[in-house]
Amino acid sequence: MAGLITPRGQAEPVDGGHRVKGRWAFGSGVHHADWVLASPFVSGQPPVDGVRVIVVPRDQVVVHDNWQAARLKASGSCDYSIDNVFVSDEMTFSLMDSLLGKTVTGGAALRLGFPASVAPFHMGTALGIARRALDEISAPAVGKGRFFQPSPLSTYPHFQFALGKAELELAAARALAFQIVSGVWADACTGLVPPPEKQAEARAASAYITEIAQRVATVAFQAAGGGALFETNPPAALFSRCVRRRPALSSESVFVPRARPD
Repeated sequence: MAGLITPRGQAEPVDGGHRVKGRWAFGSGVHHADWVLASPFVSGQPPVDGVRVIVVPRDQVVVHDNWQAARLKASGSCDYSIDNVFVSDEMTFSLMDSLLGKTVTGGAALRLGFPASVAPFHMGTALGIARRALDEISAPAVGKGRFFQPSPLSTYPHFQFALGKAELELAAARALAFQIVSGVWADACTGLVPPPEKQAEARAASAYITEIAQRVATVAFQAAGGGALFETNPPAALFSRCVRRRPALSSESVFVPRARPD
């Protein structure tokens, strides 16, 4: 499944469902998806309460080849559009109910609400990239030499210090991720939606862990030397990819949906 839940496009109510049209961005993985989702505004309904998430087969979606990006090319995050497609009611659900963890089916994972429901994905991706970067720079460090009389990179005190600090920072970030995710998951398993305070903690932790992972990957990138700049020099080019392929998460914006008056 692929798609974007950011409200765009329009859905016109008809008997048994909606007629949907619109264009959405960042359809990561859409080339390989069986199903695609989108969140159109419903005509005559107030935003955001009236927004419905619709799910359609991949063959009812037009994919636009506009994903020419620096790195991240393999995500295939192309725009996609839907043109006057009928979507039955049973293939839609309320966006706000999903954000507030009020979905009828799906178990504890869909009672996490937003942003707690997406925090583990951002944390896991960032932590995995940083771990790979440190593993790769540790392996060649023993034999990599510098300057006119090369000595192994591992013998340089500044590299030892930077690597040790990066390992500790990554371990601390990983521990924080487990603490935050375990907390919201425990709430969801008891039938409760994590409260706004925990939602904010999950969002803030995701941003912080991403920043730590970026810093850790940068340590490996800098230690790899000039060879890391060349795509034709694998595995050295891996460090450049690790620095660039971080989740696009910022601590500048923390959105936590509020419960409706009812």
